[in-house]
Amino acid sequence: MSISADLPVIWRHATDVAVPILKNTGSLVAALAIGKLLLDLWRGTFGRRRRWLKLYRQLSLGLQVDYLFELFGKAAYKRVVTVSPGEDTIEYVWPLSTDGYLQAIISSDETVVRYSLTSCSRRFKPKLQMGGPKGTSSTFKVKLGSTRFADLPGEISDVYLVRGASYYEYGENRYVGRPGKYAHWICSYNVMGTGHLEAISIEIPVETDSMRLPPSWYEGLSEADQENVRQSRAKTVVNTVTISDSNGIGPDGGNFGPRYELVERRLA
Repeated sequence: MSISADLPVIWRHATDVAVPILKNTGSLVAALAIGKLLLDLWRGTFGRRRRWLKLYRQLSLGLQVDYLFELFGKAAYKRVVTVSPGEDTIEYVWPLSTDGYLQAIISSDETVVRYSLTSCSRRFKPKLQMGGPKGTSSTFKVKLGSTRFADLPGEISDVYLVRGASYYEYGENRYVGRPGKYAHWICSYNVMGTGHLEAISIEIPVETDSMRLPPSWYEGLSEADQENVRQSRAKTVVNTVTISDSNGIGPDGGNFGPRYELVERRLA
């Protein structure tokens, strides 16, 4: 049998083998393309939000600021904050895509004295442990953008209240001493965050210019004003959590999470 006579047969056998391989190769390329698309989608949504939470859980008071930069990169915003006469700290703010903000207060020795996480998206509602190490009596859970102030356990150490034409902030500090590693565990509402706000009436008086109020402030209100505060706590959600040492709060307190005027240009 000649080679020329065998060519049609050889061609048929070659195509019988090659076509399935080519089809499978096409399927593999398509599968890889779809897989990459799904991976990119995951990284841009669920994976991205999981990453924020994973990075946040590596934070603690006393960290060197350089380590913070390694985790989150260069901060988008920076400003000097005077916490007491002659003592300045530096505030850094990182936008976490469209999901939220990380705020950190850095002392003169370049260590973290306070850090806050703010949720700005209904899709970013992490459940966070507050009050100390897991298993201690002071521990409680907060789901950003969902937990209401009335749901929080324990006694309130301090109240923080700011009411203005373009800014509102309400926060509660729960300091539990040694079980909480002597840290201040603060839950607050920030206007940059997500979730429902039922504002405390501007008509309710405070006897100080400070943002930091003692718990006795509530006891001194009229019954009608107390009811207004109760309704506010029952309906307003926590969208920001802050962990701070005593040097990170300052005498006046407040400003937990980014202030509107600091990041407003990003929203324009």
